[in-house]
Amino acid sequence: MSAHRSVPTNPSVPTNRSVSTNEPGTQLNLAALDGVLSSDVVARRLPSGDHLLQYEVTTRDGDGARSTPVVLFRPAGDEQEPIGAEGDRVAVVGHVRRRFYHAGGATHSRTEVVAKRIVLGADKRRRRALWKFAARELAVATDPPTR
Repeated sequence: MSAHRSVPTNPSVPTNRSVSTNEPGTQLNLAALDGVLSSDVVARRLPSGDHLLQYEVTTRDGDGARSTPVVLFRPAGDEQEPIGAEGDRVAVVGHVRRRFYHAGGATHSRTEVVAKRIVLGADKRRRRALWKFAARELAVATDPPTR
């Protein structure tokens, strides 16, 4: 099992802000997952030099288990080893996106959660901080500032 650590995203890497309060009728794209890693974390270097960490998070409830792909971007130069192994507890806050790509002469799509913050392990303090972060994101979208 890996150490209990928070894995923050880097603000210099564009992630498409999940909450927009610039328009009337604020829209929201906020994802929160609390589960376990169903496989080891996979690290890839993108053509831009940035790093992409790929997680498979399995959540369970009364209706069964669901696996959700999660990605975390890290800027070029951030050479930290991937954190997390199969079976580790994980909590994620981010947004859902669908991306399209070409492979084998065909266009494919993938729906995934782009992580803003990830907490690995069962550290209650870090997990509580993550859920407070999610609550603030939700509050911004549901209670936009008055003009």
